[in-house]
Order: sequence, then C-alpha cells, then structure tokens
Amino acid sequence: MQKIKILDVGCDRTLINRIAKKNKNYNIECFMFEPDKSNINQMKLDSETHDNFNINLNNYCLSKYNKILKFYKNYSSTTSSIYKSDINEVKLVRDDKFFDFISFSKIKSKNLKYFFTKNKVNKIDFMSLYTQGSELDILKGAQNQIKNISIIRCHAFWIHLYKNNTEKVKTPLIGDVISYLNKCGFKLFHLNPNNTFVDKQYNSEMYFINKRLFYFSKKNKKNKD
Repeated sequence: MQKIKILDVGCDRTLINRIAKKNKNYNIECFMFEPDKSNINQMKLDSETHDNFNINLNNYCLSKYNKILKFYKNYSSTTSSIYKSDINEVKLVRDDKFFDFISFSKIKSKNLKYFFTKNKVNKIDFMSLYTQGSELDILKGAQNQIKNISIIRCHAFWIHLYKNNTEKVKTPLIGDVISYLNKCGFKLFHLNPNNTFVDKQYNSEMYFINKRLFYFSKKNKKNKD
C-alpha cells in the first residue's frame, strides 16, 4: 500500500479526518503538533476510527525557534497562539470574546529543520498550518528543508490580529506568506475565503504546490511519452 506523509501543525481534526476517509487505499502517516493536550487526546480517539491512519502526536509547538516560548490561551481555544492577540485590531472585525486573553503557559518549541533531522524525514507530501499568526515563522524554521514539502495548506490573516512580543513586531499577513513561499519555489494555486464575521472577512485558506517537484514530475512524464 502506497504511503502518504502528512505534517499537521495546529491539529486541524476536521481536515485530517477528511483526508483519512477519502484516501482509504493509502497508508497515511501523520505527524501532528499541538500544544493543547485536550486536542491531542481527541485526535488519539479520532485516529482509532481509521484503519489506514498512523499518527505521531507531539505535545509541543513548532516555530522558527528552538527554545521555550509563552503560549497564550484565549477564551476560544481556536484562537490561542504563541502570539498575543492584538485586541485593537480584533475589535475591527469581531465584537465577541473569542480572542480575549485568559492565561499563558510556557511550552517547548522546535523548528521544522529539527523535526526533519530528528525524525529522519526525507519528504512530506502534505503540510497543514493552522497556528494563529505564526505560520510564516514556522515556514522560515524549515530553512532549506522546505524544498522537501510537496503541498502546503496554510491559514493567514488580512489584518494584524496578533503581535509578536518577542521581536516587538506585528505578525505577518497573507501577502507576506505568499511572497515568502514564492521565493522558496512554491506556487499559489488556490485561495479560499475562510472566516467571515458580520460580513467582515479577516483570514483565508491557501494552498501552495512545490513547483520544483511538480514540474519535474511533469517533465519526466512528457519524456516517457
């Protein structure tokens, strides 16, 4: 049975379960990173429902750093992040408590280069990033290993909903992510509006394909024909 290797950063259970159901003829190996233990436990239960699913759960976060970081827990766990919410910006698009800060804890952080080296991973077929503002920092942490990822699915924001207190800057926006991945040899092939609150769209889901791998495969197929 052919194997698919997935890297899920942020524990997007809905997406991973959908992939497992639609690819029953493949053996799926999934590396998951999630600092929230409740989500880790739920993912363990989900994985038991799929015969073709082998899960490697990691209860720490990925970033561009190899060090201990603060993890900011918000009113809604879906908005918790290693970056603190910028409430002034949040109020432009939301009038609820979803992004309100509750508490913080200290968590271990590693970068993607460390992950590839430690786990002796040569290739990731599909990577999903849903990490509330830290997506670009995680991608930068891959360094030259980013070339070994085939497809990247990534969420990012149109406005600065978070601020990076470590470097005293606001977190990157959608254009920053697209620009960086273009420089790394990836092509944006799908951008989907994601969250809308009171008719105000503030983030999107994007898919990127590794041009080097895609065009190499296409060229090989053409030569064989």
